[in-house]
Amino acid sequence: MEICGILAEYNPFHNGHKYQIDMLRKAGITHIVAFMSGNFVQRGDIAITDKFTRAKYAVQNGVDLVIEMPTLYTVASAHFYARAAYSLMEGLGCLDSVSFGCETSDMEILNKAASFSEEINESTEIKEKMSEGMSYPAAMESLADDDISVAFSSPNNILTVEYIRQINERNLPYHIYPLKRLGPEHDSDDIVGNIASASHIRELMRKGEEYSDFVPYDSIPFENIDFKVLETITFYKLRTMKLSELALLPETSPELASRFYNAIRESSSLDEFLVKVKTKRFPQARIRRTIYSAILGLNKADYLYDPPYIRVLALNQRGAEVLKKAKTTTRLPISTSVADLMSRGGICERFVNMECNVTDVYNILKGNKMYKSDMSAKIEIMETDDEF
Repeated sequence: MEICGILAEYNPFHNGHKYQIDMLRKAGITHIVAFMSGNFVQRGDIAITDKFTRAKYAVQNGVDLVIEMPTLYTVASAHFYARAAYSLMEGLGCLDSVSFGCETSDMEILNKAASFSEEINESTEIKEKMSEGMSYPAAMESLADDDISVAFSSPNNILTVEYIRQINERNLPYHIYPLKRLGPEHDSDDIVGNIASASHIRELMRKGEEYSDFVPYDSIPFENIDFKVLETITFYKLRTMKLSELALLPETSPELASRFYNAIRESSSLDEFLVKVKTKRFPQARIRRTIYSAILGLNKADYLYDPPYIRVLALNQRGAEVLKKAKTTTRLPISTSVADLMSRGGICERFVNMECNVTDVYNILKGNKMYKSDMSAKIEIMETDDEF
């Protein structure tokens, strides 16, 4: 029995994800656990379809157990996102290995880049570069030696470096399976064989165009975001927040809070607001994550905590075997029921309330007439494909 962890968004699950799972099976992995973003994702976007549907499709296509990443961390930078994920992995206590897709799969380069990132993270050099208007990834790439600068050149590589940092800092004894990404680059509209980027697939879905060649299923149910509702909620929330309240949003600097405060009062549309706030230092993905933090009621103080529980979104029989083993290894409560987790009080209750609020906002933005509440979600053990 070898249990491998994957950090994923599956937005949506596509052939590139299927390839990763198939490669892990060929390497001898018997059980795969995905730690998946919920209804809001790390790219600064709202998920194309709800977390329960995405988790179900993942299990139907090779994943054995899907565990939810708390939204507080999925609308965060790569460092906090990775920190929370590996806290959950460590908390589960029974993983043998981890795998991630990246543009650079050379472990020597990735390990050197992780060490460099740790050394320079709070350095004067980084702060000077950012004061000149550079984003954090761009500053890292500019300061890195030529042999490792490639590790900071793409979103997936940046995440990979943060994953390795977490593994090293926590001294986790995981075997690492880095997998070089197939097909087009992140966010590219190019197509290579039956592989397309998730962003291209999402665009096809939004336009109602055919995308089945790029996913291991015929289609997945989804509803487009009601942009006018998002705009209305955003303007209401940001215009009623004081500057001091904006400064308490996760990862918000005084400069960014000030830009938000002024731009929301000078803009007549969300597009105009995004243009006014955006700089090289504050790219749109970060701005969108900050917007979502505001409308979801997230706070800097919540980052003092690691995820306080393990919540199951979907599983099959092999996933149930992982949970059985985890009963003897975990240091966190595990449940499919948020009511059960909420009953524990304290920080568990706080995080459950956050997720319930997130789901309510998500349903409003998607125009769902019948709200799918986290409190009423029912999780069933799905059938296992015996070929593995």
